[in-house]
Order: sequence, then C-alpha cells, then structure tokens
Amino acid sequence: MKQHVAWALMALAVGLPMTVQATVGALDAAPAATLLFPYVEADLDAATGVNTVLSIHSASAQPVLANVVLWTEAGIPVFSFNLYLTGYDVETFSLRDVVNGTLPATASSTQDPADTISPMGARSVDAPLTSCTGVLPPAAPDATTRARVRASLTGAALPGNAGMCAGPSRGDGIARGYVTVDVLKSCTLLMPGQPGYFGSTGVASYVNALLGEFVLVHPSAQTVAGASAVHLEATAPGQPQRGSTTFYGRLVGFDGSDARESLPGTWAADYVSARAELLVWRDPRAVVTPWPCAAEPPYGVLPLEALWVFDRQEQVVDMSNQPLFPHVVNRTVVGDAALPVLAKEGWMILGLHHRPEGTFPASVFNPDNAQSVVLVLTQGERLGTRKGFTALRTAMPLDSQTTPLHVGGGNP
Repeated sequence: MKQHVAWALMALAVGLPMTVQATVGALDAAPAATLLFPYVEADLDAATGVNTVLSIHSASAQPVLANVVLWTEAGIPVFSFNLYLTGYDVETFSLRDVVNGTLPATASSTQDPADTISPMGARSVDAPLTSCTGVLPPAAPDATTRARVRASLTGAALPGNAGMCAGPSRGDGIARGYVTVDVLKSCTLLMPGQPGYFGSTGVASYVNALLGEFVLVHPSAQTVAGASAVHLEATAPGQPQRGSTTFYGRLVGFDGSDARESLPGTWAADYVSARAELLVWRDPRAVVTPWPCAAEPPYGVLPLEALWVFDRQEQVVDMSNQPLFPHVVNRTVVGDAALPVLAKEGWMILGLHHRPEGTFPASVFNPDNAQSVVLVLTQGERLGTRKGFTALRTAMPLDSQTTPLHVGGGNP
C-alpha cells in the first residue's frame, strides 16, 4: 500500500539531514546535495557514436527531488528538467536522448496516483508534491528548444541569435559539456545562479542525499569507461559571507549562499602517452554569456598556473606557458600536438588555479583560487590489446580551496 509520509516532505523543505555526512571539503563519494558530471559528450545523430549515460541514485528512504542542468563547454547553463526519486530510487538516462528531446519520466504520488511512473519499493517512501503538477513528468521540449540546446552544446550559432555561440565549435557536431544535479525543496524551472534558486527561501535544498555515476560509451569503437560523479556536499546555509569559496560561487557573487563544498585546484596524474587522455573541468570564476562566434569566449583562454611533466627518471619539462585546457570543459590526448610530452610514461602536476599575469582582463581573471577536476582516460586498444579495455579514473588532488597549493611562478 502506498505510504504518504508528511515528515519526509518537511525534511526536504527545511533541509534536515537524512543521510550521514562525510568530511566536507574532501573529495569523497558521499551522499551529496549536488552532483557534478565533469565531462559528457554525445553524437546526436549516430546510435553507434559516442554517448554518455548518467545514473542518479537516492541514498535515502525518503523521496528526493532533483534538478538536472546541462552546461556548455564554456560553462553556460542551457537546459534543465526535474527528477523525482522515491526512496532508494535510481534514474538512468543518456545525454543523446535528453538533447534529442526524450526526458526520463518521473512523478510524485500527486501526479502519479496509480504508482506507474515512479513505483515505490517495499523499503521506500513515496509522497505527494503539489509543486510538481505541470512540471512532472517533464514534457518533451519543443523543436525550438531542442534546436537551441543542440546548437549550444555543439558550438554552433544559436538559432534566432545569429552569429552568437554558447560553446566553442569543434566542427564535428558532437555535443559536449557537463551536467550538474541539485537536490530541490520544490519543483522549479529555475537554474543555478538565478534569483530564488539558493538561500534560505530558495528552491535548492541543502540535504545530502544523492549519489551518481556516469559511463562514456562508444559502440563503434567498442569502448566503454565509467566513473563516479563528483559529489559536492552542502552545509546548512548560514548568513552569506562575501568572498566565500563554494562550488557555485561565481554564480552567487561569492556570497556562500549555495553552501556547496569547493573543489581542488592542483592535481597529480600518471600517464602512458600511447593511450592516455585528460578530461579536465575548470571553474571560469565569472558568469559566462554567449559571444560572437568569430571571437574568443568572454574568458579568452583560461590561464594555466603550471604544468610540469616528469618522466620515470624525474626529468621534468615545464609546459606551463602552453595554451592547454583553455575552456571550462576540455579533452586532451597526452602525446598529441596539444600536449607533446617526450617520455612515453610518466606523471604530471597540473596547477589549474588562475594566474593573473599576461593580458587577461582583470574583471574575468583574478588572483583568487580556481576549482577544477581532472580525470584520466586510458584506452587499451591503442597498445594493441583487445578493444573495450578502457579505464576512467579521477586524478589525485594535491590541495583544497581551504589550503591551496600554488606551484607556478618560476622554474620547477
């Protein structure tokens, strides 16, 4: 028999914790208020092309409402939809399906009285959410919205806004970007950074209840690699504090109102150049808006504090002055022209804080610390082993935003 538990909704509304919280500020896979999928891509036209499959789990017996947001390679939010998870629920969907207009169907008991859209398990809780009427299950986006989202994620000119782009163009028609998922108090069409999203009266919740994973799939290449999402815990929101370093800081004026823990800025990564790629997410530290397609994005090229590449004999090459990882989302092959390492095997230190030197505008680049995530993708078939041997793992963080490590500013 369906259960309607009022206190579960009250917990979501007022932000009472429903799960055990791990250490805030540590990069650990613990139940979180925000999930970051730092790199996603999809061939929107070929079923055998690359795609990203995302899974979102509820770590609580109580129902959880979440907001899924798609962002471009330049860090611009372009589309969102809500998910409702019954207790211990999991929802899985692909980037290709969402961009092409097929959204995962979920609904609370208010919109799903027959319990056919979001069924409840024996140890789970379902509940009514009147705020979601007309929002859940999500309606398929219209043709205009689909065209805008497709153009934004592929770096093409935006429809109806000729000559303006929301992402860098790669010329291959592949959608690229990143995805965030936030726990909500009520259904919303808002996105992070908009008025009414964060804060004590905002729709975003501070309950740490989500877990996430994602898989990069390429059927024609016969490769698949998966990793955990980045789990960003929230603390109870207090008085806004100017200068606070939080995950959504650039969108809330660095006032701390999002209360999400921040990410490291300096990393160590092993590599084998014949088969390694770096997937790098970076914080631009400024609100980014569409720009003329013929020009650079508003941030130009994100500055690199340091990149030191070591071989197995500890010989080092300083590549800090190279225009590497220029955007919010980046995918770079180790050993290719963009990252021409000399040694076949080794490791590197990536200092991804922003360096205020050079010609970068002070309004966009500042000497403050910057967040980042580094993933290492290793593909075995490049060495002649069987296809499908692919691994995706998070590199090793060397600092945090509370104790930043700056490795630039001179020879190693």
